[in-house]
Amino acid sequence: MKFKCRMCGNCCRIRNGIVRVSNEEIARIAAYLGRGEADFIERETELAPDRRGLMLKSSPDGACAWLTPDNLCRINPVKPDKCRTFPLEWTNQGSLEICPALRAQEATTGEGRGLRRLAEEDYSPDAVTVAKALVGAWLCRRLEDGTILRRRITETEAYCGEEDTACHAHKGRTARTDVMFAAGGRAYIYLCYGMHEMLNVVTGHEGHPEAVLVRGVEGAEGPGKLTKLFKIDRSLNREDLVTSDRLWLESDGSRAGFTASPRIGIAYASPRDQKRKWRFTLKPPRR
Repeated sequence: MKFKCRMCGNCCRIRNGIVRVSNEEIARIAAYLGRGEADFIERETELAPDRRGLMLKSSPDGACAWLTPDNLCRINPVKPDKCRTFPLEWTNQGSLEICPALRAQEATTGEGRGLRRLAEEDYSPDAVTVAKALVGAWLCRRLEDGTILRRRITETEAYCGEEDTACHAHKGRTARTDVMFAAGGRAYIYLCYGMHEMLNVVTGHEGHPEAVLVRGVEGAEGPGKLTKLFKIDRSLNREDLVTSDRLWLESDGSRAGFTASPRIGIAYASPRDQKRKWRFTLKPPRR
C-alpha cells in the first residue's frame, strides 16, 4: 500500500514508501470482500519495488487488517468512527490520525508477525548474547501524551563485567554503575560528554555487571540521536524494562542478520578488549 511520506523515519526506505501485505492478511481481506485469494492477488496487488513481496495497488474500501473473521476490530472494543483506511502497519503515521488503535501495544509489523514484549528471561543471558538478540528487536517508548514510539534496533555493543576493561564497572561498584550489578532487565542511562544521554540494557545475573549499549535505531543512527528522538534521559535510569509502561523492548520473533566489529570509543581499554568484536550492526536488506 503506497502512502504519503510524513518524514517519520519509520518507513521501509523504498522509493515512495510501501507497506507489504502478508499471506494471512490477503486471506483475511479476500474473505472480507467475498473474493477468492488468487483473484484478489491478481487484481489488487503488485510486486513491491524491491521484488521481495506483494503490496496493495490501493486500499480496498472498508477492508482493514485489524478485522477479525467476524468483522470486529481486534484492537478497539468499538470500531472507530473514521476507519476507512487499510493500516497494515502502525509505522504509517498518516493512519495514526485516523485510527487510534494503532497506538496500542498489541501492534503488528508489516509482515504480519505479532510483537512480543521481552520478559525477564530474555535479559538473563550474558551481554554478548543479548546484544546479538537485540539487533532487529524494537525499542518502545510511551511519551507523556500517550503516543507510543517503536523503532527497530540497528546497532548494539556488549560490555561484560569487571573483567572487561571497556566496561564502566571495570573498577568496581560506584554510585553510577550500581544499577549494572542488578539482575538483567533494567535501564542504565548515563550522560556522555556532558550532552548525550546513553541508553544501556542491563543483562545477566545479579552481582555481575553487564550491559548492552543501544547504539542506533532505524531513523536515528547513534546513541545520542536515539535518546533525543525517544525523549530518554536519566529520569529513566533503573527503569524496569520488564514491567515499565514508559520504556520497554519487543521482538517480532524474527532473527536479524548482523555483522560483528570492534567497539567504538574505548581507547582507554586494554588492547585485547579493544579488539573484541562486540559491536553488532544490522545487515541492510538485499536489493
